Amino acid sequence: MESIDDALFANGGGQLLCAAVELYYWTLRSSALNAEQLRRDGGLYALYETFERCVPMVSLSSKKMDMHVQICLHSCNCFDVAAQFDSCRDKISEMKTLFNSLCRLLKFENLVQLAVAAAECVCSFSVCTLLQTQLFQAGVLWQLLPHLFKYDYTPDEGGVSHSEESNQQSILNKLALASCEALACLAGFRSGTPENYGVQNSLRAMLTPYVCRLMRNGDNHLVLKVLNSNLEDPYMIWDNGTRAELLEFVEKHRSSNVNTEKLYEADHHVTENAKTSNTNTLKKVLKLNKLLSDRYPVHFPSS
Repeated sequence: MESIDDALFANGGGQLLCAAVELYYWTLRSSALNAEQLRRDGGLYALYETFERCVPMVSLSSKKMDMHVQICLHSCNCFDVAAQFDSCRDKISEMKTLFNSLCRLLKFENLVQLAVAAAECVCSFSVCTLLQTQLFQAGVLWQLLPHLFKYDYTPDEGGVSHSEESNQQSILNKLALASCEALACLAGFRSGTPENYGVQNSLRAMLTPYVCRLMRNGDNHLVLKVLNSNLEDPYMIWDNGTRAELLEFVEKHRSSNVNTEKLYEADHHVTENAKTSNTNTLKKVLKLNKLLSDRYPVHFPSS
């Protein structure tokens, strides 16, 4: 099988494998039920092995048309479709390194299409509590959160015409929106996704309860606008200093090999991080934001 060929990544190698994985994707796209047949025939696990072979080859110097990037992209799309079925999700839950691999792909802003596909996988996996937890323990929050702060709402509000092909900010906005939706699904803020209190507590600690309420309401554009604005009102206090400290805290864990189960202690870690800050800004702001959120609850109109 070409996926175990030692010359897979040699010049000109892997073309047949790349075409086969793409065919997998189009077969599933034509009918999602084909995912069940793929699982029964052992194809889902073969896809996983191929995916795991290619993920380590993705780097900051990779191009979107590289063979290993295309295989990872089509594999993510296949897992996205397969996660619609209980038996496929059971099989996916046994793929122990898959979740770390998805987290790794989320790091590459130079490969936005691939990172978005990985974020969409997170959304699809989030219909299952077990898969939510496995992603959470793999550290997916650390990979998704930084993308939220690359969003720029001014082009849309200013009426500036732009496209993803010609505008780098449009590409970053697309990844920010996909990451925001992935976090909402992971927390259980979307229909069909179970409530995950570990994720919710972590997001409340890092993004404030007010932002979590906005996220639950479903307007990702508003969530991202708030996170990238300077605010001082009864609902939230948020500025450049707060964002900088939060991103420093996230980056520390994003590049760390510390046991990711400590994600469950995010509230504690944020507080401890703030205690060591020269200004204690983050600690004060988080406490005040929680106080404001409790005192001035946000009520959204029913749809």
